[in-house]
Amino acid sequence: MRARDWVWDGGRPSLDFVNTYRDRKGEGWELLREPADLLAWLGLPEDLPLDTGTPAPPESTLPSSILEGPAATEPFAGTSETHGSSRSESVTGRASGAGEGGSGGPNGSSAVEGVVAGMALLVEARELREAICRCLDAAMAGERGFPEPINRWAARRQPSLVRLSSDLSVVRLPPRDPVVAALAEIACDAIELIGGPDLRQVRVCASPSCGLRFADRSNAGSRQWCSMKRCGNREKVRLHRARRGEL
Repeated sequence: MRARDWVWDGGRPSLDFVNTYRDRKGEGWELLREPADLLAWLGLPEDLPLDTGTPAPPESTLPSSILEGPAATEPFAGTSETHGSSRSESVTGRASGAGEGGSGGPNGSSAVEGVVAGMALLVEARELREAICRCLDAAMAGERGFPEPINRWAARRQPSLVRLSSDLSVVRLPPRDPVVAALAEIACDAIELIGGPDLRQVRVCASPSCGLRFADRSNAGSRQWCSMKRCGNREKVRLHRARRGEL
């Protein structure tokens, strides 16, 4: 398994998801480059068979920002600190039991269908991510947005399945499609964030290149950096060198 540059400083599942496209203020770079990346970010097995029943959106409806990532000029990334959040249990908790998800088959045709389905789902996930990002921008600016992609994913939210075992204890069953279940939870979190009072906590890292989103829960509400260990420390070093005339 290759190392990935995940960060969990957003404080909300939807913000952490937006942050899978890094350095939005600069050149920008994509963390979700292939279906295995999406599965890994969700905390699911990277060899999880993906649902081949989900059709890919028509190519004509997919903007280049979804297929290739956001444009480098789009304004707007590890271990999190105490203010950051680990992968939210509200998202991956419903997706952790992956044993019954997917519909992959043993033959070559099913394998090809699985690859196609995986890429289609990755494209849809990126589309959701960028819709969340754009709606956050619009809401923070007091403007109208285009929330339909978020609403479509939220409508796919799967109920939590519970059963009683023979000893009358509660058994929580995994969702049929853990990836779809997790993305739907992210969409619901985005709706509650963008349309609710917590929107006022959302900040964009003050670094000139970062652009990572986070929820500022500091007492003074004056947090500037996604992480003091990353961008905050770099800025301190830069200011120190500037005072010494090294820049």
